[in-house]
Amino acid sequence: MSSDVLTEGIELGGLTTDYEIRMLVCYLLWQIKEPVTMRMLNDSLLKDGIVNYFQLANEVSALIVSKHITDSDKNRNGEALLELTPLGNKAALTFYKKLPLSIREKSLSSLKEAMTIERSKNENICTIVRESDSYRLRIRIADYGSDLLSLDFYVPTEDMALLCRDNFLKDPTVLYRNIIKTLSGEDIGE
Repeated sequence: MSSDVLTEGIELGGLTTDYEIRMLVCYLLWQIKEPVTMRMLNDSLLKDGIVNYFQLANEVSALIVSKHITDSDKNRNGEALLELTPLGNKAALTFYKKLPLSIREKSLSSLKEAMTIERSKNENICTIVRESDSYRLRIRIADYGSDLLSLDFYVPTEDMALLCRDNFLKDPTVLYRNIIKTLSGEDIGE
């Protein structure tokens, strides 16, 4: 594999060595303290140019083989859940300070955001249906088994529908609070 492929997409200051990437994955799982999917790691670390896709996949596989992380459980979508083992925990505690603080902070923040979005996608539903001349969005916010909010509305383009869906899934409570505030004239707070 050419070196260009291994550094493609990495921003200045990003991680390029197998050791750094392995330590970052262990550090993130140690900090998060709950299993994550490979997709969540990809979404968070590639977005900010911290690592390269191929290297991340390679190093996660190496961590599984070396028993620093496991991937035995699956989420409801059938995706493997990556979880730190005691050996990985020990590695994270020992070596995390060798990673730049800016990388640790940025990657942890991005992973938390990816986890929030994933949780939101699992707990809240937004479907897009193509109509004859527009797109209908059907939004549902669930709360303890019942609907807290159910809403259908139309937008003119697919791009707008996708934008509305993505913004809703980032933080569904914003929509709920704004509807309540608009209809009641009172702010229900954060």
